[in-house]
Amino acid sequence: MGLLERVYTHYSKCSMCPLHESRRSIVFGNGSQDADILIIKSKPTEMEDSYGSYLTQDLKFLVKCYRKAIKSRMSIEDTGEELIKRAFITSSVLCRPAYVVGAYAGQDRKVDSKEIKACSTRLYRTVYSVDPLVIIAFGSDAVSPLKKLCPNPDLKPRLTGEVGEMFKAHIPGVYGDVPYSVIPAPDLHFAEVTGDYDYEAGKVNSVIRALKTATDLITQLKGEDQ
Repeated sequence: MGLLERVYTHYSKCSMCPLHESRRSIVFGNGSQDADILIIKSKPTEMEDSYGSYLTQDLKFLVKCYRKAIKSRMSIEDTGEELIKRAFITSSVLCRPAYVVGAYAGQDRKVDSKEIKACSTRLYRTVYSVDPLVIIAFGSDAVSPLKKLCPNPDLKPRLTGEVGEMFKAHIPGVYGDVPYSVIPAPDLHFAEVTGDYDYEAGKVNSVIRALKTATDLITQLKGEDQ
């Protein structure tokens, strides 16, 4: 059994925070187990909670942005297949946060900091198991557990997807901490809803920029290895 399978097995019936009480399924992650890019979302969506997978309609926006980042002429389906082969997708928490009672019952809500903290060890183990060349953290809830492992305690990265905002997260490993480069970017759902494609400094172009930054960095790293 590989490292990632062990992490999945360990957390397959997780009940470490109240989110397990209302979930339909654990949304552990999808993609390559030895991915170059680890994509961290803020939280699973309702559809992802229903299917227990990130391979849903909600992935289309990310694929669309990835296609623009690499200037691909491939179809959306082919671009999506390439992204899944190249990346592993997970979230800051395993389970969808939703209101349980009241007028908003069943609707999405923001992830609580205590829920992120409860799931942070699982996230770190996932990062270490995949061992990516670069991490893209989409949204402040995805950035926060990684920022805590940065040597600079005063770090306040902007979610722009730019090289200058990258930081190192020192992930706990078997033989000591392992530094990983993190690209902070806007929350995917928020960027999609905003839809500011024509604004260079907008949310959508920041998502595209993060994906381009990641692919450019990987090209450089692999070029150095050859």
